[in-house]
Amino acid sequence: MDLKITKLDGTSYTLGQYGITVKDVVISPIEVEHEKRDIKGLHGTFDAGTTFKERTISVPFVFVAETLASYPLYRDLISELVYDDQPFYVQEMRRPQRQQYEFKDTSFNDTALSVDQYGYDTVFDSPQGDNEVSTGKRYFVQLSACEELEQKGLKGTGSMTFTTTELPFAESVGTSLDLERDGLNNASNPIWSYGMGLSRDPDTWQYTFNISEQKEHEVYNFGNVPIDQFNQHLVIRLKFNGEPSGTIKFGFNGTQCEIDTEDANIKKGDIVTYESSSYFKNGLSILNSTNYGIPVMRTGRNDLLFDSNYNIEAQVECRYYYY
Repeated sequence: MDLKITKLDGTSYTLGQYGITVKDVVISPIEVEHEKRDIKGLHGTFDAGTTFKERTISVPFVFVAETLASYPLYRDLISELVYDDQPFYVQEMRRPQRQQYEFKDTSFNDTALSVDQYGYDTVFDSPQGDNEVSTGKRYFVQLSACEELEQKGLKGTGSMTFTTTELPFAESVGTSLDLERDGLNNASNPIWSYGMGLSRDPDTWQYTFNISEQKEHEVYNFGNVPIDQFNQHLVIRLKFNGEPSGTIKFGFNGTQCEIDTEDANIKKGDIVTYESSSYFKNGLSILNSTNYGIPVMRTGRNDLLFDSNYNIEAQVECRYYYY
C-alpha cells in the first residue's frame, strides 16, 4: 500500500519512494447537509436541497531509520512531503493481493540482495511494489492534521489526515480524451481501474465528433456524480472548419447554450471553448456573445445536440466524479 501525492505543478511522488510505509488509507464518507423547509398550513417538511460538504482521508504510516541520528531526518522529511500552502492531489495505491514471503535463489557468491523499484536493497526475487496498482481515482486535498510521531528505537509511527477542498468527490485521474485515445489498456500509464463504471465497448469512448455529418451524438459520463458545477472538469471545444453565421445552439439532453457567431466575430479556423462557466474564442472571452448557458452532463448516457448541422469539429473533455 502506498500514497501518491501530485502537486499543482505536476510533480508527483509516493511516500514509499522515501522509505515511509503506509499502513492504510482510510477514506471517510462525505459530510452531507440537508435543508428542509416548513410551509404554514401544510403537513410535514419539504426538501430544499442537499449539499455535499467535505470528507477526510486518514493515512497511518511507519518508518524505520537506519540510525538513531537519522531519525530526525525522517521526521523532517515527512513534514516536507505533506505540508504545502496550496492544495494537491492524493491517490491511494493498493496491491491486488497480500504481500508474502518467497524463496530466494542464491549461490555461495551471491549477496541475496537486489534493488527494488525505489532503489532500496531487497531480499525478494520479484519487486514487491510492482504489484501496487492505482485505484484510478484521486482527491483534491489539504493537510489538516499530522499526529506527533511515536518513537520506539529506530521505528517511528504516526498518522496524517487530509481534508478535501473545493469538491468532496473522487475524480478520475484520466480524462475522456485519454480514454478516447488509449482505451482501457495502456500498460505504460495505467490510469483506469475496476469499479469506475467504465464500459468495454469502444463505441462509448468517442468524445470527438463531426457536426457537419450528424447533429446528435452520444456522450458518456462514467462517473456516478453529475457534472453540473463550474469547478468540475468539463471542457467543450468547437473548431470551426467553415464560416459560421447566426446563432449556434447546442447542449446536453436539451440544455441550451447559444453563441452569437456574428457578435463574437467567429471566423473559419477559430476555436471556441466552454470551460468553468465561461466561453472563449482562441483564448479570449466571448461570454457577452452567449446566453450564459451552462451545459450539464448527467450520469450515464448524454445526448450532445446541435440545432443544425454545422461545419464544426466538437470535442468533449471531462473527468469522471464519484461519491
